[in-house]
Amino acid sequence: MMGAKASTALPQPALAICGWSGAGKTVLLETAVATLTARGLAVAVVKHDAHGFEADREGKDSDRLFRAGASVVLRGPEETFTRRRTTCAPDLASTLRALLADHDLVLLEGHKDTPLPKIWLLSEGDRVAPGGLNELLGTLPPGAGRTGAFLDLLDEWLPRAWRSVPVIGGLLVGGASARMGRPKSLIEH
Repeated sequence: MMGAKASTALPQPALAICGWSGAGKTVLLETAVATLTARGLAVAVVKHDAHGFEADREGKDSDRLFRAGASVVLRGPEETFTRRRTTCAPDLASTLRALLADHDLVLLEGHKDTPLPKIWLLSEGDRVAPGGLNELLGTLPPGAGRTGAFLDLLDEWLPRAWRSVPVIGGLLVGGASARMGRPKSLIEH
């Protein structure tokens, strides 16, 4: 693994998981997200597909309505899916800001050319990440220990990323300060 400073202007904490097709990006994300959510973190994933994506099965009511020209919102217990037609898709910064409003971390699948901190997943036979990647935090070889290595790297990086987000204001909530022994409102931070 190699270190690099993170100097992105995109909202944080957001981390891109990059690698060639078949490198195991989705598998890594699936296993890591399960661990992170079990730890109590709210995690969002942005999947990038330069070829477009299929969001619904052909023939389902929602797909038929979308193909007829509607934006469609599917709502179910503890889940919502929105499929919209846009003439101008929101930029990545707007998408990240919206997700970070109620998530602790956004992981992006792909986005190797985006100015974000990133991890490169090596494919079988690869020895190094391709040159020219900006903000590369590390490379991970294929194998059984990859998810653990990713989580270790994330445990090191994420607190720094959280601290890099400017605090605009704070709200101190508390009782009579009996255990603290002094008024909480006089604490300097």
